[in-house]
Amino acid sequence: MPSLPDDEPDHDVALLEQRIEQLSRSIVTCQKISIGSKVAIALGAVWLIVIALHLATFAATGFFAALTAIIGGIVVLGSNSRTWMELELERSKFEAERAALIGRLPLRLVSERMTLH
Repeated sequence: MPSLPDDEPDHDVALLEQRIEQLSRSIVTCQKISIGSKVAIALGAVWLIVIALHLATFAATGFFAALTAIIGGIVVLGSNSRTWMELELERSKFEAERAALIGRLPLRLVSERMTLH
């Protein structure tokens, strides 16, 4: 298939679809980071509860690791959710632009010819 010139609407649609796919992959990465952050927060909280209920002996290392997991998880979750929201907005913008471009493309009718296979 020959490459299309830059001024072709088909080429623009293809570029937009490529960008939308990249953004979708980034959004999936954000979803994974969000899950990891929530797991870190939950594990840190569980460990603090275990220490508070004296189900495990108090160790400063474990205590500070739990606090670090909670605080770090909250920070990463907040930053990641902002990035996720921005990616979603950008993807929506590109999807609307793609829909507008597709709407302006001239339609070609396909003849209805019955084939037997």
